[in-house]
Amino acid sequence: MRKRRIDEFMLKGDFTKKVEYIPSTIKGKITKDRLQGDRKMSDKFGIGLDVGTGFLVGAGFVNEEISFKAIRNAFMSVPKKQFNSLLFDKNNISYIEDNDNFHIVGDDALDFARIKNGSAQRPLEKGVLNPMEKASALILREMFTFTFSSFIKKQGENLVFSIPGNQVDNESFDTNYHMMSIRALCKKFGVSPIAINEAYAVAISELGTDVTTALSFSFGAGLVNCALTFKGLSMFEFSIEKSGDFIDSQSSKAVGESVSVMSKIKETELDLSKDEFEVSDEERALIFSYEYVIKNTLDNVKRAFLSNKDKVKLFDAIPIVISGGTSMPKGFIDRFKQEIDYVKLPFKVSEVIHAENPLTSVAKGCLLYANSMECQE
Repeated sequence: MRKRRIDEFMLKGDFTKKVEYIPSTIKGKITKDRLQGDRKMSDKFGIGLDVGTGFLVGAGFVNEEISFKAIRNAFMSVPKKQFNSLLFDKNNISYIEDNDNFHIVGDDALDFARIKNGSAQRPLEKGVLNPMEKASALILREMFTFTFSSFIKKQGENLVFSIPGNQVDNESFDTNYHMMSIRALCKKFGVSPIAINEAYAVAISELGTDVTTALSFSFGAGLVNCALTFKGLSMFEFSIEKSGDFIDSQSSKAVGESVSVMSKIKETELDLSKDEFEVSDEERALIFSYEYVIKNTLDNVKRAFLSNKDKVKLFDAIPIVISGGTSMPKGFIDRFKQEIDYVKLPFKVSEVIHAENPLTSVAKGCLLYANSMECQE
């Protein structure tokens, strides 16, 4: 039997079975025929794609309604010599196959990592393509096939994808290579890819394409992204390194537990409204790490506004909009509001809005932006 070439990757398994919080129209084993043929398209055009460190989320219109498809942005490579693909198929494990390896993907990768008391691999790291993972681009291509290819309705359709802002105090942080790489991967699908800032997409998602003025945050896995929108225009954007992955890593070191286990506790058990000394050691470490991340974020926001005070002057109170998977634990917004009072930002805050669905907010904002461009053409 001949070996598959790299460009003959096939998607295997059910990518949606563990993403119950995001609506999906496809269940069961994924094949490329099913990706292209099991949904009724609407007349609305445009596609959104959240290229996140933790999740990839595609958004499109199905029967005039917004639909999402997501996969956890993680994989674990195992040599073919050690495993049999029949076992993966029998257990409905999601994987990608190349010449030498099986790449277990999505939540299944995290399950394997927890069993091995280790960490899953990531195609992205700190918001951009991971230079240490040579298979990143190839794995992302197949993940893109799952997350948005079935939303494509015409050649050259506008696809808007998210990118991070320049990182605070890190001039070496390069988003241009990342942006060009994602754009090139998307072009393979026959779409017209356009990049917008991740936090700007959050403002569009929660306040609409006619958003006036807001400060928006996307608390992702790799970065916290921040954007100031004034009368619909993005005035300045930046990212802060410490976010969800930092929380997992720091709390892991504090209690001697694996990063994968701490991530699981964060996503399924953590309640930030509880007293720090009435919870487990693991939860306490996570709470303290969250407190640091929130304070660090607002300190950097304050510095950014003070350094741009000659360019931006806000006379009226503005809303703050928060999204991202790291913001999902109960009590996050209350702790964020408390820290606002301590930090004393150089502008007034009218309200703090939590996204209706923090995991899909960026993808929805990208979709609405893409649709508005389609309507103008």
